Amino acid sequence: MDLYTTAMASEELGITPAAVRRLVDSGRLQATKLAGTLLFEPASIRRLQRCSRAPGRIWSPRTAWAALEILHNRQTELIDQPRRSRLTRQLRSLEAAELHRLARNHSQLRRFSAGPRVRSGLAGNLVPTGISSIAEDTVADRFGLAGVLEEDRLEGYWVGSIESLLDRVPMALDEVGGVLVRFVDSPDLISGAVGSDAVIALDLMDSDDIRERGAGRDTLQRIIDNA
Repeated sequence: MDLYTTAMASEELGITPAAVRRLVDSGRLQATKLAGTLLFEPASIRRLQRCSRAPGRIWSPRTAWAALEILHNRQTELIDQPRRSRLTRQLRSLEAAELHRLARNHSQLRRFSAGPRVRSGLAGNLVPTGISSIAEDTVADRFGLAGVLEEDRLEGYWVGSIESLLDRVPMALDEVGGVLVRFVDSPDLISGAVGSDAVIALDLMDSDDIRERGAGRDTLQRIIDNA
């Protein structure tokens, strides 16, 4: 499979090469460095293109998790009352795709490749979400995704840095790998909503599989409509 150079990624995304490099630095675009040159998997470019380019400030991780807590149980202590009221009103007017865009900083997503033994050990250290959550039949039924989980796929949250995980579980970064790890700095942020349908749905919207993305979007929209 051909890889994109920075110039090619710049042209494909319609942004400057400097902006491409900033996306890499921020973690929104994953790249491989070979002989000092950044190279990009086409899949990483497509994922970024799926994100809305609509204007508007992206939420901070705390605000994003506050929104997810509100959707989950209609309350949150992550933000003060005035901001909580404003956020609740905003949520009721959002479409799922826009919420997905606004809340993209709720975690720092990295993809890895790992063999069965490493995946098995890693699974016990991650809080499952997205594709791993539908391993439970009742969850899969709610999302209409029964029977889609593949054994070589894993997705979950890790509280801490990328380095702290790789020190414990050595893995290779791989933009097309089946191990998706979502890094969050503080356990306080995820404790109130992680594992909820709102979070699972939001995370499924990052899937490369169109059926899984659609299931996440439709479920998240139903949750918003009932908020």
